[in-house]
Amino acid sequence: MARKEWYLYVQSTQWLLRLNLSDLCGESGSSSRPDLEVAHDYSDGRLPIGMGCMVVGSKIYMVGGENTKEGSMLLDRDEINWLNSENVYAFDPTKSEDRLVLVRDGAVPSLNAPKTCPLVVTLEGKFYLLSRKPCLGCLTGDFDHQNRNIAHRPIFEGFDSTLPIPSWKILPDYPPPPYTKTYPTSGPYPTSASDYFAWGHKLVSAPPDYFIFDAKDVEWKNGHWLLRQFADKSAPYPHGVAVEFKGILFAVSNDIKAVVAYDLDAGGHLNAHWVLDELSEVFQGPPLLYPSQSFLTDLGGGRMCLLFNGLEGDRWTIRVEVFQVSITTVGDRPVVRRGSLHSFYLGSWIDYNPEIFSVFVCDHSNKSDIEADASSGLYSCGDLKKRAEHAVEYVKGDSKKQKTTLPE
Repeated sequence: MARKEWYLYVQSTQWLLRLNLSDLCGESGSSSRPDLEVAHDYSDGRLPIGMGCMVVGSKIYMVGGENTKEGSMLLDRDEINWLNSENVYAFDPTKSEDRLVLVRDGAVPSLNAPKTCPLVVTLEGKFYLLSRKPCLGCLTGDFDHQNRNIAHRPIFEGFDSTLPIPSWKILPDYPPPPYTKTYPTSGPYPTSASDYFAWGHKLVSAPPDYFIFDAKDVEWKNGHWLLRQFADKSAPYPHGVAVEFKGILFAVSNDIKAVVAYDLDAGGHLNAHWVLDELSEVFQGPPLLYPSQSFLTDLGGGRMCLLFNGLEGDRWTIRVEVFQVSITTVGDRPVVRRGSLHSFYLGSWIDYNPEIFSVFVCDHSNKSDIEADASSGLYSCGDLKKRAEHAVEYVKGDSKKQKTTLPE
């Protein structure tokens, strides 16, 4: 069996970073610890902000997002200064060129409709793309008689890369709140899903409403029954993409303080849960890292990668740990075997934009890899825009110059 070339990709506003996990875990025979490197630099602002990421074959595709209109101010929350994107960009990490190119005729076609701050998740080998908020009429010229934006319900789409002619398919609309009401020409705006978690064939959207998309039945269902299981707060509510192993779900808690194992039956009813205290060091200070985000990704066979990031003093810090879980008896607490915890200090990255849009894994040796991102839902689209100043400032000099190091 060919050796896997695992790379962990971290998507920020201005860079696509990557970390060689095979080297980090000592599987490549290298004695030196790898560092985070810039796989692609798009800090010149020419690409949309807040795109969703997906891996098809050995290529990374970035979809949706928003562009600023030329001459507009980034900090202006007025949506008339932003253009939604339905374009798809591709990046081949196996090549030396630092290029993210617009896809016109490729394995992943353009979207049926623009997506703002999209969620991209994989449910049983298929991609699903959900906009976090409605598309406002100021982008299409739709205003009511009082010159207020008409908000349009975002189109929910799915993609099956295994079809002879892959294409995006329009799926049943995301349920209420209805996006037929009007909003003023400046924010804040409602989101369609501010948080989520996904497992198996189900995508659960969180506030303002709780709904479950069942990929097998291809329909949205009310999810308040699931929420009620966590109402007494005895079990932390899961956040982000959950990893399933031997019928147990593993996810980061929504307060970003722990990894939790959930024993759910086929209907999603909680039988038991366990907080994996063995991994508590990843989330701890001192000082407390805040604001923080955390992402859990699946490496297969009970092996997982946990990434935690936040502000530590005046330095932005990313912590990464690969760990193994084992389950010997049904109903028993999973056993965790930790690896080494690695911290990466990004210097003055806070002067740019420290928020991470998504984290995902790509096997450079696998041409048939299918994986989506693990997008965070903790930051609103407006917050991400306000902190993306550097991303829309055009770089002076040669913008095509390859950059492989982070700013100090």
